[in-house]
Amino acid sequence: MRSSKFLLTFAALNLGLNYLWISYNSLILPEQVLIAFPTSIRSIALGGIAAGGVALGVFMNLLSGIISDGINTKIGRRTPLIIAGTLLLLPVMVFVAFFPYVSVLVIIEYILMELASNLAQGSFQPLLPDLIPKEQRGEAAGYLGLFLLIGNAMGYGITGLLVGMGKLALASIAVIPVIFVSSAITLYTIWGYDLGKKRKTSVIRAINEMFRPTENVPRFFWIVIGSFFVLVGSSGLMYFELYYFKYVLGLKNPAYGVAITGLIVLLVAMVAAVGLGKLSDKIGRKKILIYTAIAGGISMLALPFLKTFYTFLVAAAAVGATTGAFSSVEAAFAGDLSPVSATGQYMAYSNLAIGGSSAIAPVIDGLVIYMAKGSIYMGFLGMFLLSAVFYFIGSGLLFKAPKD
Repeated sequence: MRSSKFLLTFAALNLGLNYLWISYNSLILPEQVLIAFPTSIRSIALGGIAAGGVALGVFMNLLSGIISDGINTKIGRRTPLIIAGTLLLLPVMVFVAFFPYVSVLVIIEYILMELASNLAQGSFQPLLPDLIPKEQRGEAAGYLGLFLLIGNAMGYGITGLLVGMGKLALASIAVIPVIFVSSAITLYTIWGYDLGKKRKTSVIRAINEMFRPTENVPRFFWIVIGSFFVLVGSSGLMYFELYYFKYVLGLKNPAYGVAITGLIVLLVAMVAAVGLGKLSDKIGRKKILIYTAIAGGISMLALPFLKTFYTFLVAAAAVGATTGAFSSVEAAFAGDLSPVSATGQYMAYSNLAIGGSSAIAPVIDGLVIYMAKGSIYMGFLGMFLLSAVFYFIGSGLLFKAPKD
């Protein structure tokens, strides 16, 4: 059994990575697109850049997980790729600070950020089943969710404040120390524990194995498919929230609106992630996943009919709480079912739900908003209703997942 301190510090890298992702996806990239691209194609440009970058990130995540299954060095099994990914992020964020508004460079920066972050993430996520006993994985996943949400809160708070002040370059630079410190804490915690049997591996071999599961885990992919639909439902608003506050709710400073919403939503979500993560160790993961998905869909249905910022905030907090809890418990469920010999590969498959939804959601939602040119409100109404449908489809598919 692991100590509570181990479970907590092991999860620290999630803070840095999610501070980066929420800052970039919700605030930095939309602000770059707002200035670097013509008004007529902004929603399409934002959706296209996000989809392309995330798709490459998903590929890197899976590749990193499979390669780390097959290596063992003096400093560990997953450790080398975690170090490489986090170190590569640092010059990328400096590059963003110096060249924030050149359209071609905006695309290149986002792709590099996705590749580097997923190189680290793909080797980090298998550590949950590698190092944490099954009876503690819900608690550990709760801490992962907690740090995910703290990272998100810092992104909304710090980056929202800086972008709102027109200091996008400083917002980019501020990511660097957070990534460095959080990765150092995780690496220090796992030092000496990150061990495994070495087997033959190479990039070519990993690519060949990428979509050929090496172990048979019955019904595992129903978790991936069901979670994918739920997360498609929750992911789109992240990219277009700034525009919703600006053009529909009419906030004078929409970046501040994004920051305030994010902080309150994430405070509620932290409690839900840790509480339901621990509860899943006792009552099972599957039923919690299904119930939170249904609750998220109902909350999403309410959003477009709330016409003030403060009423919107209440429903958004409900969506955030269900999504935060869902993500934590899903990670523990996938970890329970991942075979010991291929934890990197199977946790990467699980992450396809997150990465795939992040790639698809902005394209779908961007198209829905774009097609409603005559009314920006009708575009967002269509986006919210479609998102709720995705939640309900996902909850239905999760009934087919294995029993726990």
